[in-house]
Amino acid sequence: MFGQGRNRHPEEKELAVDAALERVLSAAEQAIELFLENPTDSRHQELVSALEEVDRQTEASDAFSESVVGSGAVGYSTKFSVIGETSANPIGEEVPTSVFQAQIALVRAAKNAAADRTEDKISTLRRANGTLAGLRAENRLLSLDPRPSAPFFRLPASDCDPVWMRQSYRASPGRIRQRDGSSGPRRQR
Repeated sequence: MFGQGRNRHPEEKELAVDAALERVLSAAEQAIELFLENPTDSRHQELVSALEEVDRQTEASDAFSESVVGSGAVGYSTKFSVIGETSANPIGEEVPTSVFQAQIALVRAAKNAAADRTEDKISTLRRANGTLAGLRAENRLLSLDPRPSAPFFRLPASDCDPVWMRQSYRASPGRIRQRDGSSGPRRQR
């Protein structure tokens, strides 16, 4: 998968998460951050709305997973290739497993805090938000890692003959250089 070479934890995999689900999770994260900055009634209502949107998206995914569309009942199964998919042709985003698990924990903590705004539940929400922010920061740093993700191989100098390279790419209009070095008209096949 994409980005496996830059993971600090080689055993951690990246999950394919539906782009729509990832979008509503990001909107919920923003609503949570605003709520934690200033837990007013209007911010609480924005948080509840964002969490309801997450619920709608997960309900749509559950409905799709229970439907016959894309299932093995019609021959070829494409279901369950992307987490949270709502169509037979989902668009997935690669998300590290730890980040996705932290997003789930954050949404659960936000639902608890939205239902009962006690200091204990809000502090649990702050911890979950801090955990996710730390994981995102770590992944950002890993993506900026200047080390190549694949080994770099150098060709021996004998394989990089510049004269051969110049000759093989020279071609006049209407003519192409043949493998034997002679030039002639292009052949129709």
